[in-house]
Amino acid sequence: MNYLDASTETELGAVATVLQAVQNRARTCWVDIMVVGAAARAILIRHVVGSPPQRATRDSAVAVNSWSEVACLTSSMDPTPGGAHHFLVLGIEVDVI
Repeated sequence: MNYLDASTETELGAVATVLQAVQNRARTCWVDIMVVGAAARAILIRHVVGSPPQRATRDSAVAVNSWSEVACLTSSMDPTPGGAHHFLVLGIEVDVI
């Protein structure tokens, strides 16, 4: 699988740092993640369309395949108020669905 390294884009620097932390945790769980939502849109707009992304939110979201994967992935994350799938990673909210 090919991976996009968004860490070189200044607009996506915080997103890349947070997603790298999530990916590192996912590897320990043998879980594949898929970036979804505004973060995915921003990456596509920057790297497919070539325009600077315009984001209204700082949060990111990832999807996994099962509740057991959610449990493993989030076991070391700090939950935030507002739902069972909201967590803080490096001070940024990440939704895991």
